[in-house]
Amino acid sequence: NMKIEIKKSSLDNLGTDAVVVFASKAKANKQKKDDKKGSDKKVTALVEGVGKAVQAKVQGAIEQGIISGGANETMFFREAGVGGAQHLLVVGIGSGETFNHAALRQAVASANAVLK
Repeated sequence: NMKIEIKKSSLDNLGTDAVVVFASKAKANKQKKDDKKGSDKKVTALVEGVGKAVQAKVQGAIEQGIISGGANETMFFREAGVGGAQHLLVVGIGSGETFNHAALRQAVASANAVLK
């Protein structure tokens, strides 16, 4: 049986199989400077309000365009090893302008389908 909990806690103290984080679609004009190469890379998705370990795990996929933050888009990082979680699931929620209760319900349903 799958047990789902929503709680506020330090990632290190969770001790869970999987953590779900939500990514939003970034505005098209938002740019990120890549200091090492001296070029601009377009940011396609934003994962905010999470620890540096999660940000670091997801950042490469964002920069490569694998994750765009589109509604109900998912990416599962098996054996992610971030904090006290074994796996990491990133679910897109679309743009902030169109995000509402229905969009959240759909994102949670997408997460549930992947985790099953």
